[in-house]
Amino acid sequence: MILIMYLVFINVVTLLLYGLDKWKAKHGRFRIPEKVLLLFAVIGGAIGAFFGMYFFRHKIRKNKFRLTVPILFLIEALLIVFCLYQNHHIVVTTYSEENSRLPDGMDGFRIVQISDLHNQFFGFHEKHLLNRIKQCDPDFEIFPALSEGVHRKGRTTMVISRGMGNSIIPIRINNYPEIVVVELKKDG
Repeated sequence: MILIMYLVFINVVTLLLYGLDKWKAKHGRFRIPEKVLLLFAVIGGAIGAFFGMYFFRHKIRKNKFRLTVPILFLIEALLIVFCLYQNHHIVVTTYSEENSRLPDGMDGFRIVQISDLHNQFFGFHEKHLLNRIKQCDPDFEIFPALSEGVHRKGRTTMVISRGMGNSIIPIRINNYPEIVVVELKKDG
């Protein structure tokens, strides 16, 4: 969500820069260097640059703008679509754990654990996320508060790894938010 807010801000600034440079050109004032206009397109303002070019009829004859800005516009538009998709794509993984020592009252008990939310936005009051959790029909929900590292409580030691992520590049970015459902069953 922070990326989307940044892109909105930088595109508005870029659009205004293109308009200001056009105004300066018409009035014989000191101009904004082309490198600066292109730099703002490269750092995320390509949509603002594209609309600034055509709305203000500015830099549309210059090849470096006619070629570069539409390509950057396409890349940025795809990035925005991808980010918005990420915010609504929640992976639900279900496991069934069978145990003969499970008390009768726990047979069919469903535990739901949420992870990798990373400050994402799931609609007004997180409605999309809460609906997905409700669909899992949980008896108990876990929202982990522990971060990576070694955590000890009594005789129990738990190690939480930051993992490698599930992105194309093997680093911890682009992790889909995940709901893990564990259903306990009495082994029979």
